[in-house]
Amino acid sequence: MASKLKKVCAALGFTGEVHLCRDILGFAGSKLPAAVVNTRPLPQLSLNQFIRLLRGRYFHVRLILAGSDLLNQSDRDVIDYAVFRLRDIYMQAGIGVGLVTQELRTSGNSAGHASVTSSTDIDNAGHDITDDGDFVPVVIPANMTVITMNADGTVTITLGRSPRPGPCSPRNKSGMNSSVVDFSGEEGSRTLAHEVGHFLGADHPTTAGTNLMAQTGSISGDPFTATTILGSDRTLMLGHCVMRSGIPGI
Repeated sequence: MASKLKKVCAALGFTGEVHLCRDILGFAGSKLPAAVVNTRPLPQLSLNQFIRLLRGRYFHVRLILAGSDLLNQSDRDVIDYAVFRLRDIYMQAGIGVGLVTQELRTSGNSAGHASVTSSTDIDNAGHDITDDGDFVPVVIPANMTVITMNADGTVTITLGRSPRPGPCSPRNKSGMNSSVVDFSGEEGSRTLAHEVGHFLGADHPTTAGTNLMAQTGSISGDPFTATTILGSDRTLMLGHCVMRSGIPGI
């Protein structure tokens, strides 16, 4: 296993000392995170399966934390849990998640998007904050509360939004260039995986279902378990430009 990990690190561009949990798996806390809700199963991750999936098609993710100076340790733990579930959900579909990196941008360096409070704010944050490279860019504002009162008196809470499909690098679209996700609470973990799915090209299903791409409000039952990636969506995802070919020799 140690020799395989060394090959993986080298293939991913790392030399010298590397912290697996922090530098490659994307857990800022440098360890496998705890569940956000203690009645859920404890997070587990198979390194053998992680390496195996890197032999096939996989993608990297860049999390851009807008207003990182406003986040506390609890916030960072929730984000780490979302990273775990992103990996786990795509792993179940046989799609590899390679590097997950976290880029910290202070409030003063977040183009005014550390706080997102409207639908327009989401679109602007997804346009203004991005990075170029072969990865999925995801903006995570420090504070995001977007509530819409509908004409029929119902309330819609927007947990995330993404371009579909997301643009290849360089990212200079007039619209959204990055996904935007509200990390707060356990539901943020599914939202992250869902919005990444949009960036990779998948759309909402025409009828309500319990798969990953179903909107949270249309799911019958527990959204936590609605994480299946359908074969048709998987095909779209694997065709996106950020998808990488397998690493040989691991």
